[in-house]
Amino acid sequence: MKKLFLVPFAAAALAGCWFMGQPKAVVLVTDQARAKSLMTALQLQNTGLQESEIAVRLVKKNDPGELLEGLKWAAGKGVKAIGLDKDAYAPGDLQIEAILKVLKDDGIYVAGVEFAG
Repeated sequence: MKKLFLVPFAAAALAGCWFMGQPKAVVLVTDQARAKSLMTALQLQNTGLQESEIAVRLVKKNDPGELLEGLKWAAGKGVKAIGLDKDAYAPGDLQIEAILKVLKDDGIYVAGVEFAG
């Protein structure tokens, strides 16, 4: 009887650890110094968001390929908010703007950039 109880308990504990390790928001920045302002912007949008729940990922300046990988990574984390460094992409990049629009349409809040759509 004890063994039957321990198996579901262990599975629930492992699942809890996995969910607890997932960030609720992501910031994609070109340097670490810019992360704090984007984290603050995300926290202002979602007052329950703690700094420890925000993952930071560095990307190269104006590198659409790396930013695209960062956006895919963030979306794969299941986050509900993404902060983008203004130097991470050039406004007018149609591929990035299309991805941002899809994210926005899926209910993901995107802070730090202006884009058409």
